[in-house]
Formats: sequence, C-alpha cells, structure tokens
Amino acid sequence: MDTMIQLKNISFSYHRQDGEIKALSDISFTVKKGEFVSIVGPSGCGKSTILSILAGLQEKESGDLQMNSSVKFGYMFQQDLLLPYLTLWKNVCLGPSIHHQLTGEVCKYIENLLNKYGLINFRNKFPSQLSGGMRQRAALIRTLALNPDVLLLDEPFSALDYQTRLLVADDIGSIIRKENKTAVLVTHDLSEAISLSDKIIILSKRPASVIDIVNISIPGKENGSLYVREQKEFGDYFQILWKEMNTHDKCT
Repeated sequence: MDTMIQLKNISFSYHRQDGEIKALSDISFTVKKGEFVSIVGPSGCGKSTILSILAGLQEKESGDLQMNSSVKFGYMFQQDLLLPYLTLWKNVCLGPSIHHQLTGEVCKYIENLLNKYGLINFRNKFPSQLSGGMRQRAALIRTLALNPDVLLLDEPFSALDYQTRLLVADDIGSIIRKENKTAVLVTHDLSEAISLSDKIIILSKRPASVIDIVNISIPGKENGSLYVREQKEFGDYFQILWKEMNTHDKCT
C-alpha cells in the first residue's frame, strides 16, 4: 500500500497564561492508503491533538508531517452534529452545498450512499426522528459527501449506549471498508480499536510518545467488527494491548 501520511518526530505544546503544557513528544508513524489506524492511550494524552494537526486545525511545534498536498480530510466528531432544523437529506448535502459543489452528480452520489446504507426512506425525516445509529450513519455519509481521502474519527461512538455502540461501530467500519477509505480513529476502547483496525498506535501519558505500534492481523475483517470480536486472535491482541498500556512506565 502507498503511504498517504507520515509523521516524523511531531511535537506540540499548548501555551496558556499559566504556562506551557507539553502534549506531544516525537510522535512518529505512517498511515497507508486504505488502512484503518486507531490511536489509543490514557485520557488527556493528546490523541485528539494528533487529529487536529492532521486536519490543519493545529500547527505542529516541531517535526515533519508529510502528505500529498491534494489529500482531503473528512472529520467525524464525538457528537453527530446534525442540524435539528434540517432534514436528513439537507444535512448530508450541507458540505457540498457550502462549498458550492452540489451538482447533479454529487446529489446522485449522496443518494446512492443513502440507498446503499439504508437511509433513503428517511431522507425527509429530521434528526429527532432518527435513532442514534441512523444519526451516526447520516453523519458519516455527510462526511463522505465531499469524497475525502482520509476520514478522521474522534471517538464517534462514545455518546452511544454500549449495545448501540457495538452495532454502529460495526456499521461504520463496514461502510468505510466498502468505500475503500483510509481512516484514523481515536478511541479509549481497546476492543473497538482491535475489531476495526489494521494497525494500532499506543501512546503514553502526556506528553504523549509512541509506546508501540501493533499490526492487527485477524482473518475475516470484511465480515465486520462484530465478527472479528468472535475470533480467537481478538483476545490475544487484547492481552497484548492491555499489557502494553498497564506495564509501561509512562502509563502508570
């Protein structure tokens, strides 16, 4: 696979009136085309800061960030952020509309996505009339509407109850793979990371550094994350990650 993004020794600090807070220290990893990468680590260690730097919302302090200048990012946040006064259709068309790109071809592409992923019959419904899982699917389709090369997912399932979270993660992961998108996910959930990912970046506590990079090789990923959770290798990887995060000096 071709390398889409390469981070080399990225460091970042937040500068506040009460002093400097070092968030990232020499972060290095690569993201290849079509790869699903998860970033895990203790709360507050800087996982979301990495996504912000990739998206250009924050400027790195030092280090080298390499990517093709034409790479387009799509961002999914913890909340679905659907506008309550717009129908599902108008919500998913919002990005192309704002960028004056809502052509007939784009409308057809969005309509095909809604049809493919079971939302076409709800196109005239408002967010309050949709389930949590449907809202997250709509949020992903809204992100896909601009045809990004890389999806940045900032704990997009954290607001859901556990059962819904499992189902939606399975749903969203399958959509991302079927659409052949590259993805970088921030999550606190090790099981979620294993079930969705090709590679997991383990970070230390703040200032975050990379403890380890674990490649996940579990057959049948095309069958979805729920299927992956049932495989023997799933438990083996969980033990590896759990041990890494709980025995490393910087995670204590």
